[in-house]
Amino acid sequence: MLSSRAFAPLSVTFILFKNSLVSFVYNCGPARLQSLCNHRTNSQIAEALLLYNKAGGKVLAGLTKRRKAERELFLKLVDNKIQTLPYKVKAKCNLNIRGGAGTSFPQIRIAKAGEILTVWATETNGDTVWAKNGSEYFALKYCEPL
Repeated sequence: MLSSRAFAPLSVTFILFKNSLVSFVYNCGPARLQSLCNHRTNSQIAEALLLYNKAGGKVLAGLTKRRKAERELFLKLVDNKIQTLPYKVKAKCNLNIRGGAGTSFPQIRIAKAGEILTVWATETNGDTVWAKNGSEYFALKYCEPL
């Protein structure tokens, strides 16, 4: 699908962008992904993501929030702040470490602000991208790439 030269530079490095676009494809479909990426640069794709926030012609706050989260992760990947798995991040504040990807999962411990954490995988739950480190999960929005 993304191997076509008609797509932006995603064709070679799509695996890195997978987590930032999986929610988009699930909600909008692969044809919309093709429209999103077709003949656009990475920065144009990031901006265009924000346009897909409507249902029935109306802007929805939940979709706007979701697209902003997808754009944030996409831009981190584009800026090469996050390159390949695994990678390290630093907690920006005291951070709840949970037993699963979501706030409904039990808190296992608290990572102190400044603690270095390793990200082995990511997954999206709602509007939040969660990092997995063994059996521990934490929200990436409270971390900064190293």
